[in-house]
Amino acid sequence: MNIRYFIILVCLAVVLTAAVLAAGFIFNVSIAKASEDNTSFNKINQLTEQLKSNNKNFSKIISEKEKNEKLSLMDSIAKERKSLMKELAKKNPKLFLSLAMKKSQRSAFPSKIQANIEKEAVITAKTEVLHIDDFKEFKNSRFEYYLKTKQEKLSF
Repeated sequence: MNIRYFIILVCLAVVLTAAVLAAGFIFNVSIAKASEDNTSFNKINQLTEQLKSNNKNFSKIISEKEKNEKLSLMDSIAKERKSLMKELAKKNPKLFLSLAMKKSQRSAFPSKIQANIEKEAVITAKTEVLHIDDFKEFKNSRFEYYLKTKQEKLSF
């Protein structure tokens, strides 16, 4: 009987060790994701503030050359921000929504800049959610979200 209890104890120890290691791995992945999201959040906030700052006195600029230079600078900032926002929308939609500009904020920018800033929209669609598992590399597992309208399938 003693050997039987010993084997059961060893099996329990192995199972508990595996559970602890798995929990630690999941916790570390969560921390890494939170850190990555925090970096994106800070960078997007910084770009948003740069856009607002550059737009502040844009309408008061008289020189056409200065206006074009300022517009070019704001356009490059807006494009970089747009790229980061698109990535964030896929990784963390909730954080994306917290950083999205409101209609009133967006309308304060020249139309060329507005083209690279997210805008509120109302559409009728069905939601499609896919979960892709990568059993070899857990960090590659992900969700993909789509809105299916009558005309198209939008990824977000």
